[in-house]
Amino acid sequence: MVSAPQSERLLKRARFRLHVARLLENLCRSLLLAACAAVVVVLLHKLTGLWAQRATFVLLGLIPAAFAAAALALTRRPDLVQAARIVDRTNATHDLFLNLVTLEDSVGAYQPLVVDMAERMAPNIDVRRTVPVMLPAQFWRAVTLMAVALGITCIPLQLDPFGNVAQASVEKKHMEELQRSRRDTQLRARELQKKLVEKDGELSPEVKRTVEDLKRALRQAKPQQRQKNDVALNQQQRRIGEQWRELMRKQAAAFMRKNEPAQQFGGSESDKLRKLVKQLQNGDPSGLKHELDDIKQQLERLAKTGDPVQRTEELQRLRKRLKQLERLASRTLQSKPLSAALQRALQQLDAARLEKLADLAKSAASESLELAKLELEELAQTARDLKKLEEALKTLAEARKCNAKGNLDGGQCENCITLADYAELYRMLLAERDGKGLGEPNGGGGAKAPEDDSVASDFKNEFEKTAIRAGKILLSLKTQGLSDPGAARQMYREQLQKVKQSASEAVELEDIPPGYRERVKRYFDSLDESTLGALKPSSDTPPAAAPANER
Repeated sequence: MVSAPQSERLLKRARFRLHVARLLENLCRSLLLAACAAVVVVLLHKLTGLWAQRATFVLLGLIPAAFAAAALALTRRPDLVQAARIVDRTNATHDLFLNLVTLEDSVGAYQPLVVDMAERMAPNIDVRRTVPVMLPAQFWRAVTLMAVALGITCIPLQLDPFGNVAQASVEKKHMEELQRSRRDTQLRARELQKKLVEKDGELSPEVKRTVEDLKRALRQAKPQQRQKNDVALNQQQRRIGEQWRELMRKQAAAFMRKNEPAQQFGGSESDKLRKLVKQLQNGDPSGLKHELDDIKQQLERLAKTGDPVQRTEELQRLRKRLKQLERLASRTLQSKPLSAALQRALQQLDAARLEKLADLAKSAASESLELAKLELEELAQTARDLKKLEEALKTLAEARKCNAKGNLDGGQCENCITLADYAELYRMLLAERDGKGLGEPNGGGGAKAPEDDSVASDFKNEFEKTAIRAGKILLSLKTQGLSDPGAARQMYREQLQKVKQSASEAVELEDIPPGYRERVKRYFDSLDESTLGALKPSSDTPPAAAPANER
């Protein structure tokens, strides 16, 4: 193009506006096509349910973007010749600017005249009127169709002829449960790991300090200071008893039912689990932790199984084993944290049936099993603490007996290291003071009198034959009169026996420290028929009505 600044500026502005107008037109057309496609996609989703609703929203965003990108890529930029034709056609300049653009290819003396005429007319041409830029009508049609597509998507009506929507709903529910359970498992695991690291040993720091304080108090005891020793021993007993009761409140069911069989299982499985529970109650969780490790290995094998039938069978066996352990934790041990960890593992195992969630469910179940191992370690820690506290209470009982007889001397405990050493020392001191001789089986230090069953005697092992035979009651009358002799005494014996039995069961089941159990039992054993005097009526009291007699 020849040098014509005014005309060149006009044509470039016209070319730019022409380019923008074409872009808008192509974009609106593509958006209209995209809106039509979106309506079709939404209708297919509502009628067939072949994909999730979330995918529909994603498609509603991707389809217009794809069409818009295609429109931008296919729109070509106009050149100066096209801009000149638009200017000439709009302003009726009779191809003046077209000749100006192609003037370099022309031959003739009129070229300066064309340039001069174009330069004089260029400032008077309004480029905005010449090449108007406005939204085409297709834009509003596209917006309307997109609104229709969004409205159809939000309608709750959904057809599901192939069951895909229901499957997606189940997968979504399991995914949310997996994520929530994994968060809970990780939080609890971090808490337990921190507690176990702080303990770092067989006994908790609190119990260790209590045992050391007890040893220190026993070493400081002096025979001449019986009252002071008794005060110190009472303080130690109160402190140990409080710790013992606190631990029993947390895990009472797991350690009080030591002789209860696992009745919910049968056969050899019951014996095996009973042994594992007994190990745990003795402070050794290795047996149950080995069971959890075996389940984890079975879970790994399940993840590598490709056969659907074999996979289902393995899943059922694995779920059965987990269910047994969960029942053991909830019924026999009654440990809510351990039961919750195993229940989460069961739920995560159920999610492993879905192919899309199999890997995530396996990882979550493995984490839950690791948490169950930490819970077992916590239970074992509590069992060891309880056992040590019970040993401390029994040692205190022996020390109190020695102090009552005036031979509790801390200077004799130089070689004592463990609580068992202290208890053995006190038993020896009591035996030396009481001396040796015959005595009752549960009495003093004496031995039991020997017996010889080979000596001949007049004893005969016979049974009396009674003439009483079963028959019918011919007549039954109720009369008022004096009761049979000894009826009140017999009734008292029966009620006393029931009270003693109930008291014995309560001592074993309630949270009574071992140091107090013997005293409670001795009290109820001291009750006998000597208390019947309170039941004898006075001479001024009329006799009670006798019970009904049957004749």
